[in-house]
Amino acid sequence: MRNVWIFQNTPDVFDWYESLSTQQDSTSGWRIPPASVFTVTRFHNEILPGDIALFWQSGPNRGLLGTTIIQTRPHDRPPGEEPWTNSANEQRVLMAEGIWFERPVPAEEVAEIPALADMSILRSPKGTNHRVDPQKHWPALRDL
Repeated sequence: MRNVWIFQNTPDVFDWYESLSTQQDSTSGWRIPPASVFTVTRFHNEILPGDIALFWQSGPNRGLLGTTIIQTRPHDRPPGEEPWTNSANEQRVLMAEGIWFERPVPAEEVAEIPALADMSILRSPKGTNHRVDPQKHWPALRDL
């Protein structure tokens, strides 16, 4: 079974929707371009190509936004590129083309699902990357 990860975004720092506004397709909605780069600040040795990534927005409108597949192992950012976080352990992964959900799933709605109520993103929402239990959480998330 593949690993499942949450990649959390802080819109005050970087707004995914704003940055991808040119990627909207009238037939399939918002698209995450192939080879998009996302930050990894922990679980560097566990995140693998083929793992599932879920996108979560923090803040007042927190919740699930979309999904994709991780294409690379975490790797260092290119020399001279500015870090995106304050983490000394910041690395990057490339993602396959993904999708934004037609409607974001608010955190309150996620928390009401018994199988998801104990997810780390709900209990302790700090940090860029969160592990998702592929056997307990993923089946419920997949059905959202």
